[in-house]
Amino acid sequence: WINLRVETVRTLADAVAGFELARKGVTVLSRAQALALVERACDTALHRNSYFGAIADRPGLHRAVQRALDDLRLAGALIDRIPDWTFENPRKAEDLARIFTAYGEEMVRGVFVDRVGVLERAVEILKAGGRGPYDEKAIWVVLEDRHRGQTEVDFLRLVAGEPGTASATAYGIEFPADGETGATGADVCVNLRNVEAIFVRASGEENEIRGALRAVLSEGIAFDDVEMLYTDRDGYLARSFELTSELNVPATFAEGIAASFTRTGMAVLGFLSWVGGGFEASAIQKIALAGALKLSQFAPPESRVSPQAIVRILRESAIGWGRDRYIPRLDALLAEQERALGDPELHEARRRGLIRDRNAALATQKLCAKLLQLAAPFDDAGDIEVSSLAAAAAEFIEEVAASRNEIDGMARQALLRMLRELAALPSREIKRAEATDRLRDAVLHLHVAASNPRPGHLHVAPIRLGGWSGRHRIFVLGLDDSRHPGRGAQDPVLLDSERVAMNGVIDPGKLTLTSDRPSRRREEFFSMLTRCGGFGDQRRMTFSYSSLELLHERDGFPSSTMLDIYRETSGDRQATYEALLAAMGERPVGFVPETVPLNESEWWFSETFTRARPSVLGQIEKAYRWLGDGRNAEEARDSEDFTKWDGRIEAPPDRLDPRLSEKVFSASRLERLAGCPYRYFLQYLLRIEPLETLDREPETWLSPRDFGSLLHEVLQEFMEVICAQGEKASLARHRKRIEAVAVEALGRWRITVPPPNESAFEHQREDLFDACEVFLRTEELECGAITPMFFEVPFGESDSTLPDFAITLGVDRRIRLRGRIDRVDSDDNEPLWDVWDYKSGSTWKYERGGRLARGTRIQHAIYARAVEAMLAARGAGESLRRSGYYFPTRKGGGRRNAVSTDADELRHVLNLLCDVAGSGTFVHGLADECTFCDYAQICGGGPLAAARSERKLQQGSENRGLEAWLKLQEID
Repeated sequence: WINLRVETVRTLADAVAGFELARKGVTVLSRAQALALVERACDTALHRNSYFGAIADRPGLHRAVQRALDDLRLAGALIDRIPDWTFENPRKAEDLARIFTAYGEEMVRGVFVDRVGVLERAVEILKAGGRGPYDEKAIWVVLEDRHRGQTEVDFLRLVAGEPGTASATAYGIEFPADGETGATGADVCVNLRNVEAIFVRASGEENEIRGALRAVLSEGIAFDDVEMLYTDRDGYLARSFELTSELNVPATFAEGIAASFTRTGMAVLGFLSWVGGGFEASAIQKIALAGALKLSQFAPPESRVSPQAIVRILRESAIGWGRDRYIPRLDALLAEQERALGDPELHEARRRGLIRDRNAALATQKLCAKLLQLAAPFDDAGDIEVSSLAAAAAEFIEEVAASRNEIDGMARQALLRMLRELAALPSREIKRAEATDRLRDAVLHLHVAASNPRPGHLHVAPIRLGGWSGRHRIFVLGLDDSRHPGRGAQDPVLLDSERVAMNGVIDPGKLTLTSDRPSRRREEFFSMLTRCGGFGDQRRMTFSYSSLELLHERDGFPSSTMLDIYRETSGDRQATYEALLAAMGERPVGFVPETVPLNESEWWFSETFTRARPSVLGQIEKAYRWLGDGRNAEEARDSEDFTKWDGRIEAPPDRLDPRLSEKVFSASRLERLAGCPYRYFLQYLLRIEPLETLDREPETWLSPRDFGSLLHEVLQEFMEVICAQGEKASLARHRKRIEAVAVEALGRWRITVPPPNESAFEHQREDLFDACEVFLRTEELECGAITPMFFEVPFGESDSTLPDFAITLGVDRRIRLRGRIDRVDSDDNEPLWDVWDYKSGSTWKYERGGRLARGTRIQHAIYARAVEAMLAARGAGESLRRSGYYFPTRKGGGRRNAVSTDADELRHVLNLLCDVAGSGTFVHGLADECTFCDYAQICGGGPLAAARSERKLQQGSENRGLEAWLKLQEID
């Protein structure tokens, strides 16, 4: 072929009208820019009570309106000239007319024109006697023209000089006749006479693709003789890209791939989430872990910083959210690291680790400073201009986002172009979430790296673009009845009933109906078959569908089109679906290959499940020993024996037994041992700690633990002040004073833990003020003849009055203890003392069970013994009257729960706890101890682990630790 030119309506319209538009200074808008003007038009034209007012800010509405307006214009209709009666609701007609008017005004104001506008102007030029770009004797052939709009048809007839137009010639323009694409049974037979058909079902869309790739390998076909066609872009394009990338299969994609699949796309989406979500540090952590940031430019000289290090620093600095928190929190972390590095006794290995941490913190600080600079125009909660946000996002891509391969580079250029186009448009401030949602929507709809078939590459394309490459091996994916031909969902803006009514008044153009989409899909499909079967030589085609939707475990069924093809290729015109399914074999294509495996994982699957080699499991566990350990652990936990996988360890007693180790223990640590020895083992012996994260919960600011710490601070500071002045708490006299102390403490905590919003902060503030009121009322009632004397009294610490406190538990055996007593009161009339520990929760836990509750509630008893030791050291004849818990909150009602225990009871419980730990018997506790456990992921969860433990205990054992544990359960 010579002098063959391929054109599109768009390129032809540009050739006709482009020079005039350029001469007049008209800017041709991209699709994204035109959508942005539709968004502005909706903002201007729609109000709260209008037809579309409730969803006026939704990106989905804007895209639907843009499609509806384009459909009308391509049909040669103007919305303001269509009668209201064609709409089911006249208010809809009013809204669309106002949007169309506002859109036109934006075009005029900015001297803009969209793609349909270029086409309309080209038609006007040709009708006025203008010339097209080619010689009058050119022969014009139009392919696939069954569903063009009237404006496009008029333009093609004019530009080609068809007879009957102003520039008629004898050559004219050839349109395909109706039915020429072929959708009948006879046409199918003609289309498939050169086709060998194979029918396949697979367990999920991914396995359809895997099956196709396995067939390519097993048949020994060159990649550039293979075409994979899909019926549904959402179901197959992304999976095709992921699998070909994972398997290093060279591939081209006719529709490109979603920009959001590239590092650059992920980075800019993360940036938009960061701005839109109130500058949450977790958004930066996600894109850092994805490898989507250029970190080398932020690292100190001669050092390297990993994404994991950046994430760790962001977490440890407890930034949480809020733009103003980044630099102060990182500065505080750096200061803490410098203090640690200044320790002259620091071990060298630890010093090197701290230096690495400091370098990571410095890099994180520079990264965050850059991000904050980009976000300078936006405050934490104010409205945003879309154009300003687009400009910031473009600068973020240029300076911060990573680009590591060719596709990343393509996405980078496409995103920069789109964002700069949007930044060039005028805009006004809108809600932050709305602005970021609009840009996110634009990024998510952007596809890059679209390509024609290339040598050496497998080609992936939709049905409508398939069959042009002349390749001999073709796979057609997604032929289940839900996808092909599918159903014609209604257009949310122009319903089919409205389109039918409009077609009665539009002359000569017609609006396409959404209910016709299934028939159009069938036409596209059989057109593809015509192309594939019309080259004269033999082709091999595989038609497949997904028989199982893996996510929801729903069955899928083959489409009627698949049955039509089977009937024609098998020669059985009466074949049923049962015959089609029988032709596909008994087993669907799955993750376990029956032919050539695609990679090492599939080989292992094949060897294990298909070939059933008995030694393969041992080989796997030898290659990946952690898998073997995991299998052994599960088998051991399911057995009736108490094993190391259940918490039984072998170690010298002086390393485990608190009576022999001379380590200092707190009451809370011993209570943790009593509640669940296995959790104690994980936390204190293996030193496994859950990640500390700041989770943003809209209705909650401080966790119960943090609120308790805040309340402790307030009560301590307030009581120290008034007691130093010789006063006793009074609601009337001290309410303002304690609230002032609370306000100062709230300010300190607000710096450390940012509230998610003012509502959550105010709610917690009111809770604190309520607790202060309850506390003052209780003090007035309880402290008439009692004077609070000491607060936050330490013991067992070097700077305390009782630096070495221990309880003797036998000959040459003792347990060293430490703690901090919230409050010690003195009786005004007798030499008696009371010990109280503040609790900010409810009294429920402390009202159930007995005095020591299986060893899970021994704090009051230990504190009582510590105060008795302090009083004995004073030698003043004083004694302890009571010890217990004080609940100064509205939930606790100001209640005081005094619990009496003698020294022998406490020693008995402590000895049992030491027997459990000293014997290395860290059995799992009862299920009710697992409600708020951070280690459930390790043990498998409370109900399962507790049931396993109970089964082992029922078998009986001579293990001293298990015997001690069982005795402990009997303690009241």
